[in-house]
Amino acid sequence: MDPITHALFGAVGARCLPFTKKDRSAWIIASISAVSPDLDLLIPCSGNSFVKASLHRYYTHALSFFPFEALILTVLFWYLYDKRLERIKVYTLALFGLCSHLCLDIMTSSGLPFLWPFTRCRFTFDTFPIVDFCFSAFLLVAFIGLWWNRRTLCVLGLALTIGYGAFAVVQHERAAFCQQTLCISRGHSAIRARVVPSPGSVLLWRSIYEYDGRYFVDGMRLGNTPIFYTGGNFPKASLEEFTQFRGTAFYKDCALFFWLMGGYVAVTAPGKLSGLCLSLLPHKNDMLPSICIDRKPSATSKEALQEPKIYFLKRGRSWSARLRRDGITFLKLLWTGEIDKAANAN
Repeated sequence: MDPITHALFGAVGARCLPFTKKDRSAWIIASISAVSPDLDLLIPCSGNSFVKASLHRYYTHALSFFPFEALILTVLFWYLYDKRLERIKVYTLALFGLCSHLCLDIMTSSGLPFLWPFTRCRFTFDTFPIVDFCFSAFLLVAFIGLWWNRRTLCVLGLALTIGYGAFAVVQHERAAFCQQTLCISRGHSAIRARVVPSPGSVLLWRSIYEYDGRYFVDGMRLGNTPIFYTGGNFPKASLEEFTQFRGTAFYKDCALFFWLMGGYVAVTAPGKLSGLCLSLLPHKNDMLPSICIDRKPSATSKEALQEPKIYFLKRGRSWSARLRRDGITFLKLLWTGEIDKAANAN
C-alpha cells in the first residue's frame, strides 16, 4: 500500500486501543510508525536495480525485526517529540503501527517475507491492489471524523472501510472461481494458479495459471456478470536453465528476479523473461517487469559458457506513450468493460 493509506490505517486503528480514545499524540505516533517500514526505500545501495528492489519489503517488514524497530522509534519519539510520554505506551503504539503496516502489505499482490530470517518465502493474500483509491478514501473519511471528533462521520468511514474490505475478499473468491471455470472449459488442470487485482481496483483481475509447461494469462472484469479477456500463453521460465552460471553475478540477479516475481516468470520473447503478475491491464503482457538476456547469436561452445549480460528493459518515450494508452484503456475497462480490438492486441 501507499504511505498515505498506511498512515491513515495506523491512526484510525490506534483509536480502537483502550488507552488512546482522545489522545491525538497517540494517533500521530501510530501513524508515523505505520509508515516507517517503507523508509527502507531510502537506504543507499550501490548495487543494480535488482538489489534495490529486493531491499524494499524485506528486513524492515519482518516480524522478527519489529521489536527492535519499535524500540528505535520509541527512543526517537521520546527524545524528539515529547519526553513526558510514557515509554511503555509509546512502544506499544509503535509496535501497533508496525503491525498495521504488515497487515496491509500482506493483503496486497506484492506480498512480503514477514517470517524472515526463518524463511525468505513471500506471503500474500492477493486481496487488495498495491494502490487502492477507494480503500484510501474511506479511511480518510474515518480519519477526518476521528480528528474533528465527528462520531457519525467516523462510524461511516469505518463502516465503509470494513465493508470495502469484505467486498475485496468476496471479489478474490469470485476471481478464483472464475479461473477454475476457465480451466475446466479449456480442459486444463492447473498445476498452480494465482489471481491478482489490477492496480487501483478490485473490479479488474488478472488470472495466471500453469499447465503443461506454459503459463496462461487472462483478464477478468467481475461486475454483475463476469467478462473475460484472453491474454495469451507463454513458456514457463525456470531458474534451473542457468545453473551453469551458478555463483556468478548473472545467476544471482536471475534468482533475485524470480524471487521478486514469486516464481511466475515466463519467456515472453526470445531472450526476454517477464514477471506475469504485475500489469496495469489485466490481459496485457507488453509492459510487464522484464529482463533481457544478451547472448551472442554466433557463439562458439567456449563462448556459450561465458556469462550473459542482463539488464532491465529501457523505458523511453514509447514506454510513456504506451502507459498513457493503457491508462485510457484501463478506465474504459473499469467503466464499461469494453475495449476495442487495437487495445486488446498484445
